[in-house]
Amino acid sequence: MKLNYDCVRELLLTLEENLVMDDSLSYPSLNLKQVCEKMPDFSRADIAYASTKLLEAKYIEAKPIGADSKIITIVYSCITYEGHQYLDSIRDSKLWSTVKKNAKALTFELVKKLAEIYVVNQFTP
Repeated sequence: MKLNYDCVRELLLTLEENLVMDDSLSYPSLNLKQVCEKMPDFSRADIAYASTKLLEAKYIEAKPIGADSKIITIVYSCITYEGHQYLDSIRDSKLWSTVKKNAKALTFELVKKLAEIYVVNQFTP
């Protein structure tokens, strides 16, 4: 399956917005169904796949629940520090469009590096 980087970005933005620690210092959790409802432009399969790749990259903490090699749901708990660093590098919509337009291939690391280069170039006279 092809990794949809627009879905990856939107998933991180959605998790950041919805997984907010409360005054009792508790994190809420979200499940796959709730995330899918908040991301109607993406298929359940794209969201689940992006979730598993973000989990593998250690950008999120989540627990896939399934049986017989089928994901039934995913319980999301938080974005990791590395996940926040990655999201911060691609948060800006204009920067994200520029990175996607100029990249021949996308990987987590390449996207982050291109975004960083773009930001540095904004400050170069």
